[in-house]
Amino acid sequence: MLFLIQQIVVLIGSLIGGLFDLKTGYIYDWITYPVIVAGVILSYFSGYLLESLGIAAAILGIGYLLYYTGKLGGGDVKLFLGLSLALPFIQDKPFIVLVLFYSAIAGVLVIGSYYSIKYILKGIELEQIKQNLVKAVLLAIALIIYFGFMFSMNLLSLLGVLLLGIPLAIGLIFMVFERGIREKCFLKWITKKQLEEDETIAFDFLNEKQIKKLKLGQKRVFDKKDFALFEKAGLKKIPVYRNLPRFGIFIFIGCLLAILVPDLFKIIYLIG
Repeated sequence: MLFLIQQIVVLIGSLIGGLFDLKTGYIYDWITYPVIVAGVILSYFSGYLLESLGIAAAILGIGYLLYYTGKLGGGDVKLFLGLSLALPFIQDKPFIVLVLFYSAIAGVLVIGSYYSIKYILKGIELEQIKQNLVKAVLLAIALIIYFGFMFSMNLLSLLGVLLLGIPLAIGLIFMVFERGIREKCFLKWITKKQLEEDETIAFDFLNEKQIKKLKLGQKRVFDKKDFALFEKAGLKKIPVYRNLPRFGIFIFIGCLLAILVPDLFKIIYLIG
């Protein structure tokens, strides 16, 4: 009964979070905080409170780093935190690891395909892709060698090759087009009045002199109170990324698949 309640909490919490993320671009605190509180209570009654708090601490640390560098939204981090508390383990495996794996695959397949096609239709510019093209080719060669070795040693199933290979191939294509995609699909130059909460600054579109004046290290998320830093650096407008892909719904997909197919790694890597 307790396990059923845990599944219901993670599915409802991630579904509501995903739907609001799709509609508004935000996963609100009134969604994530109840999941976190319910997660602590459920972890206590399941007997895994200390273990789940340890996993949650790791999620919080990694999540904050991704948020600070503009890689993941604050709402996504809080939702992952709540999910890791609500359902720490499934079949003796960390539930959140499966969620991350499934949501990443789903996100790459959908987001990578959509924006790669969108960029191609807008027109490929050699200057935008040459920086990552060599890196992508070298990485592709390394992955082909890895998959070939693992498959020849009967350590990786054909299904595993497809499940891993297809998203990775799409990810490599996205990697090649990434700068062009960011510039053509997400980049906006805004004034102080247009600055919103938790803006992701597009540092790639500032020159070295401007970045040096800012002295902000790896920080990429800013508020209106930080605009004075850009004014001191001589910037009347700043580059930000707007309308970034919304990842919340893929967290729900990850939760659903993790519950339905918790033995994925055994299927892929022919273990156990």
